[in-house]
Amino acid sequence: MEAIEKINEAVAKLKKYINYSKLVELVETAEISNNTVFDARTSRDMTGQRVTKIVKLASYVEEKVTTLREIWGGDELDNLTLAVVEVTAVENLLHGSQLKTDATSQDEIDKLFD
Repeated sequence: MEAIEKINEAVAKLKKYINYSKLVELVETAEISNNTVFDARTSRDMTGQRVTKIVKLASYVEEKVTTLREIWGGDELDNLTLAVVEVTAVENLLHGSQLKTDATSQDEIDKLFD
């Protein structure tokens, strides 16, 4: 990230001294490409942070469930009979609880990222 910032600083300084339009275009292309790399790296870092939070949350839940199992006695829990409920794929449920009249289309969502 620091290297990308240094390149951007160098490009900004270089642009001040260039009078030839073709060279300015090339430098601006380098600057835009550099910013694209920077944005991609930032997005990847944010994704990594979210994944780390999810892993920590899962570990926390696992720890608490293990503690509860120890408190309640694992043997007793092993002897419990659980009812199995068969779930079928109902098309209305595949899209969550959102009403179709209130639904945001994928195209509308994609426009937010343009």
